[in-house]
Amino acid sequence: MRTYLAQTYAFPEARTITSEPFQQFIHVDGVPLMEELLAIHRTGASPRSARAQQSVVRFMEAANALSGTPLTPEVPDLLHQIAEEEATSGGPTYDEAHGRYIALVGVINTGTAPEAVSDPLPYAWIADAMEARPAR
Repeated sequence: MRTYLAQTYAFPEARTITSEPFQQFIHVDGVPLMEELLAIHRTGASPRSARAQQSVVRFMEAANALSGTPLTPEVPDLLHQIAEEEATSGGPTYDEAHGRYIALVGVINTGTAPEAVSDPLPYAWIADAMEARPAR
């Protein structure tokens, strides 16, 4: 776990997501947006559907607003790269390793049982929805 965390948070971008505004978004403010996005994904909706694209763009714009950066064409490429790395890693993925770590820290800090395991993030589906959205 130590090696995983060191590798995961060695990059400046990764350190940014550990900041208070990003953590507030991930665990509080952005939860309804992510739940909506995952619910649409669970229905089997095409990432090209208007509903999927609107949900993904709302989530990504809210997340990017924290850093003051606009959505760029590179974002879907990065998401596809993450999806590919997770599919071929052969080791624990972000959701498996990090999610388990967070659950264990929660038990230690609060003494309560971890929350139910959530769906892994559908990185490729999100990227496909972003790529299919109409140009602005």
